[in-house]
Amino acid sequence: MNRKSSLVPTLLVCLLFCSQAFGQARSIQSFVEAEEKWPQTIGATWKLEGRYALISEDSMRFINCSMPFIFGPNVNRPPGRFTNLEVTGKIERRDGKLIFAMSSIRSRPSDMERLIFEKSAINADDAAKWYELASWASRRANFYNDPALREASQEIQRTGLEIEFRGLKPSDRNGLVSLIQKARKFKLDQVLIEEFLHDGYWDRFLFIRERDRATKTEDYADLLVSVSNDLEGARKPLETYDAEKAKAYLENAKGTFKAASEEERETLERYFYIHIATTKILNQADATGKNAFQIAAELKREVPERTDFIDQYEQAGLKYESQRIPVMTRQEMQNLANRYAARDDAAGVTQTKTKWLNARESLYTDNGARGLVDLAEEWIQLLDDRKTAAKYYIAAWKQNSQYPLAAAWLRQNGYALNDGEWVPAEMLPPSKESAIEKAIREGRIVKGMTTTQVRTAMGVAPDSVVRFATNGKVTELWVFQSAGTMIQFTWTIGKESSTVDTIRSIAVQPENF
Repeated sequence: MNRKSSLVPTLLVCLLFCSQAFGQARSIQSFVEAEEKWPQTIGATWKLEGRYALISEDSMRFINCSMPFIFGPNVNRPPGRFTNLEVTGKIERRDGKLIFAMSSIRSRPSDMERLIFEKSAINADDAAKWYELASWASRRANFYNDPALREASQEIQRTGLEIEFRGLKPSDRNGLVSLIQKARKFKLDQVLIEEFLHDGYWDRFLFIRERDRATKTEDYADLLVSVSNDLEGARKPLETYDAEKAKAYLENAKGTFKAASEEERETLERYFYIHIATTKILNQADATGKNAFQIAAELKREVPERTDFIDQYEQAGLKYESQRIPVMTRQEMQNLANRYAARDDAAGVTQTKTKWLNARESLYTDNGARGLVDLAEEWIQLLDDRKTAAKYYIAAWKQNSQYPLAAAWLRQNGYALNDGEWVPAEMLPPSKESAIEKAIREGRIVKGMTTTQVRTAMGVAPDSVVRFATNGKVTELWVFQSAGTMIQFTWTIGKESSTVDTIRSIAVQPENF
């Protein structure tokens, strides 16, 4: 092998380990990770530190390291109790095996003791240093499978995240995302991650709200998406909205959230979502109530729990639209009436239709009798109000008594003419009894009676009937022997009807025995 090329691995190894060989002690963990390079470093001086596994009078071993460490001349076991050791020496080959010949050995502070010391020396606002220390503790914890050290490393990571979080600007959405990704990478407790998310989004909400009272809804909409995606409870509508609890939360959002249980946090996350959504939606409300129905619909879709706001804006919409009834189309009026109906407000339905019909009266009356009939039909169709409809049918008849629909409807619906006025039939005055009707009732015969009326008045058929014709006329004599009466009917030939012409008394014939 070329001498120059044979020096390359040695130089690389020296460059790799020289800072550890003569300076700060290298961890056993990194020493083990470079195990395949041990043969290439025979003769090089090492300073190593770590937790020991066992120790005897002439040798020792470090945890998780297969290399035996042999005491050199005048090298003795350190006195006292300890967990960590630092050794200096060289790798040698003895009997075909690699060993570490120690030239010195001393005890070192435990990992937890070192951690406490390092923490005390770190600048409290230097997140990078905290992450560096946490990384060291995490690697050690994993190498030695030390739960206590692992927990301590996560606490330090949390400290670093909190320092970074305090430095975030509320508008720095990417910074918050990066921070959360880092927390998940550290495998920190989900409770902590939720706190960072909640507090970060809360700060962002305050920033958006205070930056400009006329903030575009897109800013709130974007925040709502983030909150909904990252805070699970935000997506779960509540059965009831507790206004007092929501108020208490909003007065101290961060503190309340931090102190809450997991179940309580879900509710608080929903309160947070509701607050953002209502702020976004109500910012769009027109003071006149012009878009109140739209606001109510958005509230119902986004935050159905806020029935108070929904009802408030539905009422505002009804008030605004009710002012427009006179200029509404029929469909617009019907839509408004349907809104009242949906609220079980029958009076509102009636008032809306009545106001609309009254406002349109002149449009119908300008079209004469036909327009009045059309208006009457609208009252029937919209309100089933036949009394008001009759008023317009009567008006139509007065304008044109020959218009057939008016008189026909009035008769069909129980109206009758009385001295040129249409009145309900039950209001007609009682009719006067005629002389003929009175005579029939009293059983008397008077001139002008028909043959039928005579039979009715007498109650019996005549005893005899004689008919003869003279001068184009027909004379018929009816004799009622028992009554001593003869009645004469006279009519012109060709005319079917006849009436009483003369009434005569005759002698009563005695009955035959």
